[in-house]
Amino acid sequence: MKKIVLLNADISDSFSNLKNTFKQEWESKDSIEKLKHTIQKLGYSAILIEPKKDYDKLLTICKKIIKEVHLGKIHREEVIFFNLVEGFFSRNREGYIPSIAEFFGFPHTGSDSYAQSITLNKNLCKLFAKKLKIPVKNHFLIRNNEELKKIKLKSKKYFWKPNLEGSGIAIDIKNILSSQNDLTHLEKEINKYSELLIEEYLPGDELTIGVMGNRGKYKATQLAKVTYPGRVYGYAVKSKSKMPERLEFGFDKDQEKKLQGYSIRLSEEIGVSGYARYDFKCDEKGNPYFLEGNLTCGLSIQYSTFPICYTHSFQKKYSDMVEEILNLAVEEFKEKRFLYGKMRLE
Repeated sequence: MKKIVLLNADISDSFSNLKNTFKQEWESKDSIEKLKHTIQKLGYSAILIEPKKDYDKLLTICKKIIKEVHLGKIHREEVIFFNLVEGFFSRNREGYIPSIAEFFGFPHTGSDSYAQSITLNKNLCKLFAKKLKIPVKNHFLIRNNEELKKIKLKSKKYFWKPNLEGSGIAIDIKNILSSQNDLTHLEKEINKYSELLIEEYLPGDELTIGVMGNRGKYKATQLAKVTYPGRVYGYAVKSKSKMPERLEFGFDKDQEKKLQGYSIRLSEEIGVSGYARYDFKCDEKGNPYFLEGNLTCGLSIQYSTFPICYTHSFQKKYSDMVEEILNLAVEEFKEKRFLYGKMRLE
């Protein structure tokens, strides 16, 4: 029997009536089809599951597979949950599939729900970075209008963004705060996104770097500069139909080594497994500061930065990246956190 990959993915094309703010982080149909085909070419049986389209499909398949496991027809490590479910609004959303996989006792791609929740929360992830002496700009977490009223902007410019969102959601040139008066329009944004992050504005280059591996065995990609049209790397740029941004490699080796070290140390501290992407931004003098991490970053060969970093840095193919992600999932499955799900108590 072939090994099975349950490809769990939110696909933006499947829900044309859903607002883009709900599905901006979801993958495109073409991207998922490419990934599914790649998995099949690697010798796996790939089953696509769209949670919001087939509500009970995952649980139905789990029930069937668990029965076959108990009958000895299949081994648990031969069934891998591929996690590309993003959901929307919840601080737990990137951890839905890892939690289900761990509970039922099956390997899953990427990090566990605990690590996912840390990096989804930009403020919390910055606190982890700060603990590790990784440069972070001053920032404030705002959860209600009362907290907003207490904020006093001291530097020339600040920048606000939703604390629990990604893919440039709600981010454009209007997010730059030039004066205390600019804070007033954020009252409606708090109601919309629950938590806002306000941080000192960084006008310099946008940098990104990928990490692959499990705890104690990480490797980092080369550092890449992200170039894009306009002043802000936001919602308008991060498209599913095209990739207007470009990646430039070939940085000063000392700077690259420093940011690779930051990314690996942060991965160790959080307990990342599988793959991760870390973003940095420079000030006017070219000094890099940590922005955020993403443990369910896009894997599209058409519009995602992580696969470009991987294939360029390691001189490998897209299929090699997918195979490594699956192998890392099986390796991580040996960890004690899966014991409860694996064990059958009579």
